[in-house]
Amino acid sequence: MMEINFKKYILLITYVTLFLLSGCVGQKEDYEPDPKLETEVVSETGDSFFRRVLVTEFTATWCVYCPDMKDALGKLTLNTEGRIVEMAVHSLDDMSCEEGESLAQSMDISAWPTAVFNLDPLLKTGSSSEIILSSLAQDAMRLDRETCGIKVSSSLSGSVLEATVVVKTKAGGDYTVVTAIVEDGISGFQAGRGNSYIHNNVLRGILSSNECALEPGGEHMVRIDSELDSALLGKTLKMVVYVLNEPSHTVNNVVCTKIGDNGEYEYDKN
Repeated sequence: MMEINFKKYILLITYVTLFLLSGCVGQKEDYEPDPKLETEVVSETGDSFFRRVLVTEFTATWCVYCPDMKDALGKLTLNTEGRIVEMAVHSLDDMSCEEGESLAQSMDISAWPTAVFNLDPLLKTGSSSEIILSSLAQDAMRLDRETCGIKVSSSLSGSVLEATVVVKTKAGGDYTVVTAIVEDGISGFQAGRGNSYIHNNVLRGILSSNECALEPGGEHMVRIDSELDSALLGKTLKMVVYVLNEPSHTVNNVVCTKIGDNGEYEYDKN
């Protein structure tokens, strides 16, 4: 009898250890982040395109700890003043979508919550520590490839969304342009927070994914003509457009715009 109890004790310790490790992927305890990233931007001309970081939060309504990460990411977004674009990818709940589940699989997500910066598997964490999240954001800003410029214009007529996405690079290279649609202001259940929790930046689907090879100084245009699901009509929708470096498939740059806006290239202010 004592031998059986001892084995159960060892098994329990193993489970607890694995649980704690699952929430600590990518942590960097010795990092001391800068107070703020440089954030000045102009929409005219300049030497470098304004660069943002895509933070994809893999979350779920049944996940008790997910709101803690959401709160920490919200503070990070405020502190960086325009450098962060959030996208919440739900799993196994009523806000999940097929494209989100595929994205979670490609990122090898096995614990919730998990935040991935620029869809880079090396910049992934299950921690809600503001220091760790800020550290990863700083790492994501350090790009070894010229930043692409992105401009988006869109309109919604009835259920038909029409959009034009233009990508420009000074250095040239191979890229993939991805256009996603996200929703704000969804009131519903969240474990640990009740039945009136507000979910924002929720991925509702991928509208397009286009590969392109750009010459230095070249532009690539993507035209979108998509009929939205009737369940999305009348909702608060935004478009998240991000450019992936190839072949690494990590994010080069990202913008988030309201449907109906007409954007221009943005440049860092000298």
